[in-house]
Amino acid sequence: RLFMVSEKYARLLVVEPAAGPEVRTVVLAVPRHAELEGIAATSRTLLICDEAHAAVYETRLAVVERALTSGDRRPVPLRELRLRGVAVRGGKLGFEGIELDPRSGDVLLLLERSQAGPGSCVSTLFRLRRRDDELLLRGSPLAVELADCAWRLTGLEWYRGRLLALRTQFPGERYEVITIDL
Repeated sequence: RLFMVSEKYARLLVVEPAAGPEVRTVVLAVPRHAELEGIAATSRTLLICDEAHAAVYETRLAVVERALTSGDRRPVPLRELRLRGVAVRGGKLGFEGIELDPRSGDVLLLLERSQAGPGSCVSTLFRLRRRDDELLLRGSPLAVELADCAWRLTGLEWYRGRLLALRTQFPGERYEVITIDL
């Protein structure tokens, strides 16, 4: 089973690859104008990042499963996790990816792009430790230098023990996959 989010439509997409593949949707209770950009799954929960509100939400997989099996179309409740030590405001250049470090269990949260100096930009990866309903910054954020401010990192994914990120150029529409060394 794969989980994806629909950025503008407040939907969780549940892909059942064995079914040919089949995509089912679950409505999510997010704030108005949310832009859901990334999702990470644990054994019991889903973590979802929202670019527009610079937020991370959590929902239990059991609640999602009940909505899927019952056909209940009411929005599934999400709980916002407080971010501590991460000074990011919502907007168009916000959180673009979220993943879990399989070794430590830390949450890795990706800030798409920020100005580092005149004509210089970076994408920033925050390593966060979970404590109750909070995500606390652990160590210094990792700044990933970008060739110029037309580039940004727009997604994270673990693949064969490596953390991959999608580097995107706009305008110009170019895409590259890079490895982030933690």
